[in-house]
Amino acid sequence: MKRRSYIPFIAVAGVLFAAGLVLGAGKSSDDTSVANTASKVLLAIGLVSLVVTGILEAVARRRVRHSPTSHREVAEPHGR
Repeated sequence: MKRRSYIPFIAVAGVLFAAGLVLGAGKSSDDTSVANTASKVLLAIGLVSLVVTGILEAVARRRVRHSPTSHREVAEPHGR
């Protein structure tokens, strides 16, 4: 089974989080402008995406590492 890489998704989530930081830089939490609202939304989406894709990547790597067929071929049955 081929392992799916979540690295591109992690990169996109990082970009979303960084964009949220840039948009919200220098604004107070009481600011109700569109840019500040967009910043909060991007920060929330980016953070959740980073956490979820990071966990998925870690689980996928662990499953491949502990898989019995990951690095060696499966032995043929004894009857052959």
